[in-house]
Amino acid sequence: MKKLKKIPKFKNEDKEREFWATHDATDFFDMDKPIQIDLSELKPSAKSVTTYFETGYKPVFTNSDF
Repeated sequence: MKKLKKIPKFKNEDKEREFWATHDATDFFDMDKPIQIDLSELKPSAKSVTTYFETGYKPVFTNSDF
């Protein structure tokens, strides 16, 4: 297993977007070990959210996630 890189701190969302546009998430996350996140506390927003997954990656969602 390769050593995972540490995700840097970002000054703002624009800097974070620039970073992820030029870096591969597989260098920072172990794609063989799924994580569980809680989105239940998110406030409603008029903005849409787009998520890209690496080819072959299968995110797991349940009805309780939405």
